[in-house]
Amino acid sequence: GLFKADQSNGSFDSKCLGVEENVTYAEEIFEKVRVNGKGKVLFKSKEEFLRQLDDALFYYEIIRPCVMPDESGELKDQRKYFDQLQKAVSNLNVVLGNMHENHSRRLAHAGFVLPQFLTGEGLDNDFIQQSKSLEAATIKVRENLKGKNRGQYAELFLLIEQLTEMYETCTGKFPTTTYSEHNADNKGVFFDLVQAARPLVSISNDKHINDNTVINGIKLAQKS
Repeated sequence: GLFKADQSNGSFDSKCLGVEENVTYAEEIFEKVRVNGKGKVLFKSKEEFLRQLDDALFYYEIIRPCVMPDESGELKDQRKYFDQLQKAVSNLNVVLGNMHENHSRRLAHAGFVLPQFLTGEGLDNDFIQQSKSLEAATIKVRENLKGKNRGQYAELFLLIEQLTEMYETCTGKFPTTTYSEHNADNKGVFFDLVQAARPLVSISNDKHINDNTVINGIKLAQKS
């Protein structure tokens, strides 16, 4: 790593546990990446840097379970499930939109009671509203899953994705790498930022990640 993680001095109000417990380390990251190799200041405010870093890592931890293989399957399986769910709920909502009061009475006689009331647009009830909310939620989930990278390094790529947004917010520019065989020790400020942020978050296969993996992840982010 670029730095040795240090314990927090409690001087920064953080939402991300990794930053909260390592404020001094996060401040060292700022000093490391504040200026690029040409001497140009990229991050002007330490407070803004810490706040944006905290937000990026906080959202990484929230979204991370979505890109990890679990009982629900790999990312491609989760995409497939929510594709099917949205299609099914969307079709259901079309049919529910044509429901007449007499339809709901028949359902009630059969044991499925729909608390209902008439509005200016027709029949309405809590079940219909919940079904509409479910469809809206599935659409959001599909959008969230659409841009996520596949494969064994999905967690790293998600971290890079979040740090890319942070970098753009702070600097107004899209991050790049400057790797070359003639200058192998200087791979760019954003590369250093990613490497420095890794100890602050959980990545299940972190020990298998090397410099080339990070560089490839940055290139993927540039294409997305």
